[in-house]
Amino acid sequence: MAIQFADRKFREDKKIVLTAVKQYCNSFEHASKKLKKNKEIAIEAIRQNGYSMKYCDKTLKQDKNFVMKSVKLNGNALSYVDKKLKKDKEIVLSAVKQNGNALFYADKSLQDNRDVVLEAVKNNCFALQYASKKLKQDDMIIKEVKKNNKYCLKIIPI
Repeated sequence: MAIQFADRKFREDKKIVLTAVKQYCNSFEHASKKLKKNKEIAIEAIRQNGYSMKYCDKTLKQDKNFVMKSVKLNGNALSYVDKKLKKDKEIVLSAVKQNGNALFYADKSLQDNRDVVLEAVKNNCFALQYASKKLKQDDMIIKEVKKNNKYCLKIIPI
């Protein structure tokens, strides 16, 4: 459904926009401002593509419960959440458990947190590249990376 070419009244209709988003998540970008605050529509878009968080209303990007639900569905949603929530260990842990590479979007302080980095590399050993310099040398983290894919260390400079 090419919602971006639709009349404004259709882009303001919840049922039409939800149907469009279910068919093609990028339709969310063209929803009305009001519908970009709609959690049901936003979650549907994020389920398909975490980067859809970009088009959510600012209030959703700051809503810890909404963000938690989003990153559990798609860790990449962390990329566009409020800065304060990128510092929230619980949010970031959920994101990296779903997609280890979401560590890239975490606050630097959490890229230097052993628990967070360990969960990230358990999910995807290549997440090591986003860890702090100190944790790239951490024995426990290196052991986990080797356990998952010994070739990661040949590709990622530590």
